Amino acid sequence: MLVAANISAQIQVSGELRAGVELVYSDVGDDAEVRAGRISALWAGAQLNGGSDKDAGDVGGRIKIGSSTEWFNAVSAFAWWRPHNLLRVQFGRNPDGDFGLGLGGWGVLENTQDTIAMGRWKNILLRSGFDAAHNTGFYEGFSGLGALISLFPANGLRVNMVVPFGYGDQGSRDVLAENFYKRLHYQINYAIPDAGTISFTYRGGTGTTAPVDGVYTVHSAWGANWGDPHRLWLSFRNNNLLVSGLDFDIGLGYMIPHDGYQPPLQIGLNARYRTGGFNVRFRSGLQVIGSIEDDFGETQNTPITLGFGLLPNYNFGSFRVFFNTGLNIEMEQTGEEKNYIAWYINPFIRVPVNGFIFSAGFILWNGRQNAGGGAPPADNREPRINWSFPVAVNYAF
Repeated sequence: MLVAANISAQIQVSGELRAGVELVYSDVGDDAEVRAGRISALWAGAQLNGGSDKDAGDVGGRIKIGSSTEWFNAVSAFAWWRPHNLLRVQFGRNPDGDFGLGLGGWGVLENTQDTIAMGRWKNILLRSGFDAAHNTGFYEGFSGLGALISLFPANGLRVNMVVPFGYGDQGSRDVLAENFYKRLHYQINYAIPDAGTISFTYRGGTGTTAPVDGVYTVHSAWGANWGDPHRLWLSFRNNNLLVSGLDFDIGLGYMIPHDGYQPPLQIGLNARYRTGGFNVRFRSGLQVIGSIEDDFGETQNTPITLGFGLLPNYNFGSFRVFFNTGLNIEMEQTGEEKNYIAWYINPFIRVPVNGFIFSAGFILWNGRQNAGGGAPPADNREPRINWSFPVAVNYAF
């Protein structure tokens, strides 16, 4: 009864509405048509948070409900318990993810990547439909249904373990026990005083090329599917070590080869600098040294991909101006060894008014032609220049 009363006293209700539309958009091809009214995002959701997570004996949880035109009606929930200062356990599903690393992920664009800002969510840069600068080389966290266990054995040391329930990000499936326990995640974080945090993450896999129980768990670039390999990440994040206001991190990702597959090595470098009303964010990623054995037993090297993203912005008080720009390069290593270059220029403005944030911008990009999201096969046509005038509104309480 005391626990229930403690949680109810701390319950907080929050919600968000996010909507975006492209007022007008087109490309510069000979067959170009100027079109209007394409919805870029429509999301409404609410969540209840309760409890605390500071001291031994604390419990809490979150329930999140949302609906989107792009995804589906979604309900998620998870709860945690900290029976001792050295132990924390969590059960359920957190769609925002846990234990993720890297400054180059979803948070860079401040919830605008699906409305007015060019980013990974729009999937319109390289032939494979992904942004090579998005958190490459870093563990992105676990957002599926499962059990999460954290140990705090010493000051500055945290050990995390994830037990996924099944193979999908949502729901669970009955699987062989040996495959279930092969797919656990392990992570060690150590905070070095006055320096930063070093992290090592291992995500287990079945080490197979074919899908397990009909479920593919890895979708990679160039139309290749790496199956379900074992994966390793090593990263370091600095906090104001060299310059006041400057954070940076560097990450290395590696998938263990299997069945004639050598997934590419991933290297990422991200940075963020803040001073007064000025803020600039940088992210970059490189994928290299990958190969696939084809049906004839010949080794085909996968393309080298390189991506950069830069987002300087300034807060003028009543509004904030952003200049979002980036470049992706794909260099084939087999056949004709073609090079593909994709780029974008994306200025936009955000104006807060009584809890609302109104946004408007312009996007000019040179990228693959079959734009529109998803994970399609590689588009081998030449890139095309596109443009768009998007607007958006966000409301949170």
